[in-house]
Amino acid sequence: SSGVSSLAEYIGRQLGWDEKRLFKIKIAGLLHDVGKLILPKEIIEKNGPLNARELSLVQAHPFYTGILVKQMGDMEEVHEYASYHHERLDGSGYPFHIEGDKFTKEAQVVALADIICALLEDRAYRPRKGHNYVVGILEEYGENRVFSEELTDYILKSLDALIEIHQQVEQDAMKDYMVWNKSFRQELK
Repeated sequence: SSGVSSLAEYIGRQLGWDEKRLFKIKIAGLLHDVGKLILPKEIIEKNGPLNARELSLVQAHPFYTGILVKQMGDMEEVHEYASYHHERLDGSGYPFHIEGDKFTKEAQVVALADIICALLEDRAYRPRKGHNYVVGILEEYGENRVFSEELTDYILKSLDALIEIHQQVEQDAMKDYMVWNKSFRQELK
């Protein structure tokens, strides 16, 4: 998504990463959920809790993201960063259950950007969360070594800027949609 991509790029830029590294996490952020395209719409938009089968399908989407990104050619690192966006440093993530050094800083940045976006957006199954809730989640993740404490500390210090970026991306997406929708409707006339 453009939100995950923008937040990941901002975090990487603030950490002093070079343009090549930034480009890779930006592309990974854009493509991280492409694996959801194979999931039934009813599961993606379900208002209630998922049953075991549905949850299993949803938790497989990073695997399918990896397959699809790999098909695009020479994008090994982008494939990793995108398909690891539900992994955790302690191995508790899914679907690969990687841990430690295998969960690179770049993949962690994409995962954290995804979490922040998810918390700040309305979902079919819950409303968006507020600033204090996001802070609590990030503090917990850092303290419990779910993500690098260095990264979570940095993100907590940058949270206001990240929220502003997210809001701007949401506004831009809505404007783009309105322009597209108007143009599309005119074409149908």
